[in-house]
Amino acid sequence: MDKSGFAPLFQEAIRRALEQAGVTGSLGEPVVEFHGKPNPERPIAVDEALDLLWLSPDRFYRVVDVAAFLGEDNPPVIFVRPAGFEPSAYEDTWEPQGLGPFKVMGPATRAAA
Repeated sequence: MDKSGFAPLFQEAIRRALEQAGVTGSLGEPVVEFHGKPNPERPIAVDEALDLLWLSPDRFYRVVDVAAFLGEDNPPVIFVRPAGFEPSAYEDTWEPQGLGPFKVMGPATRAAA
C-alpha cells in the first residue's frame, strides 16, 4: 500500500471517531493530539499526523488507536496513539480488510491536568 491509499483510511477513522463522539464537522477542522514518537507538545494538523503515522509501503504500525472529543475552545480533537508493537507488514495490522491499523475507540474524555 502506498501513502495515497493509506490517507483515506486515516480520514475514515477520523470520521468514525467524530461520529461516535457526536462531534459534527461544523465545529471546524479537527486537530490531532498525537501520542507517540515523536510526541508533539501541542495539537498538530491532520496532515502532520498522517506524516508521523506513515512509515513506508512495507512497514506499518500494527494498531493505531483513534478517538475524538471536543476541545476546550471547541475545535474537535482527535486522539491518536500508535500502539507499542513492532511495525510490520500491512497484513499484520489491526484490520487489514478494513481500516488497516486504525482502531476507532469510543469517545475520549480529557483528563484534568
